[in-house]
Amino acid sequence: LLTPQIAYLRPQAFTERETKEVEQQLGKFIAAKAAHLILDLRTPAPPGNFNEAAELLSLFLPKGEVLFKMKQMDQSASETETNRREPLWAGSLLILVDDETNNLGETIAAVLRQRKQALLIGAPTRGGAVRYETVPVDAEWSLRFARAEVLLTDDSSVFKKGLKPDFAVDLPTSIKRQVFEAGTSKTVKSTITDQPRVRFN
Repeated sequence: LLTPQIAYLRPQAFTERETKEVEQQLGKFIAAKAAHLILDLRTPAPPGNFNEAAELLSLFLPKGEVLFKMKQMDQSASETETNRREPLWAGSLLILVDDETNNLGETIAAVLRQRKQALLIGAPTRGGAVRYETVPVDAEWSLRFARAEVLLTDDSSVFKKGLKPDFAVDLPTSIKRQVFEAGTSKTVKSTITDQPRVRFN
């Protein structure tokens, strides 16, 4: 909690275990009566499994709603991912993104903004909202390529386009990483607030 009303959450690995931790933490924020959530999706995580993107989105979207679609690159038909649970968070939502936001983070941000449930803050994303497949070439080399593309409910895509934030904030990547590193040993709140300096009158 940054303040009694404002909560901050930053997924780092987008794994099944972390998704459960996110759900538990959201429950704590709700119990503390936080009204606003800052979801930081700027962690440079490797491409992840879209099952985790669906699980994270299910914490915010109504049950039965279409989350997103997956379309194979060589096919015209798409597979629909639907929310199968009741949402957890109903407060306001701000999402932080930049060019290091991975494919899952980009998908989450795109879906929530399209539904007008979140504002995006930060820098444009890369447009990598695709499912990757890795094929071994030999003992030392592997080939990774885009296998399926993420589509939003209106069949639009952010692949190769990326997301433009609603409020652009120019923060150098090196500074962001320094803040993240400082946050591992201290509280996040300490990295975004200044200690008041002594004044004399």
